Amino acid sequence: MAAFRFAERQLRVGNGLSRGCSASRHVHTVYLIVCASMGCILPLPATAVYEPNYEAGPKSTRYRIWLPREPAFGIAGLWRDWPDGAYSFTMLTVNADKHPVMNRMHAPGKEKRSVVIVPRAQWEEWLACRDPEAARTFMTLFPPEVMAAEPAPIVRRSKELPPSADAELPL
Repeated sequence: MAAFRFAERQLRVGNGLSRGCSASRHVHTVYLIVCASMGCILPLPATAVYEPNYEAGPKSTRYRIWLPREPAFGIAGLWRDWPDGAYSFTMLTVNADKHPVMNRMHAPGKEKRSVVIVPRAQWEEWLACRDPEAARTFMTLFPPEVMAAEPAPIVRRSKELPPSADAELPL
């Protein structure tokens, strides 16, 4: 099995988020982004998604959401480079108010959203997509019966042990 390697480093995103870039982008803006030549469509490789859950009380508990039958999946994303050398990046999200797993995440009273999951078998199709109507067909929630969720509190590292720069993501 191949491995996706990444180094821990910061990606400069212009002057903060000055170009309207956000960590996630609602699907109704996909038309605008694709039609405005966002530059590159990508599946952001992941083994899990982490979201806040407030079911236990007023403070959130970090939850891990993953696909037990898929060791790696993609999150639908778009990126663009700018003439000044800056980059904009966004992960696409959809409404999850009625999704049995994802509607449990985020603060009470707030809109429930989920990143768009692209199964590995569809990565090539997503990468080749340049038509806004075809892109819209990807904008769905993943079936809840193939997802799993569990509490995953953050474990604080000792300052003496730096995080590994050679973490691997199986693909």
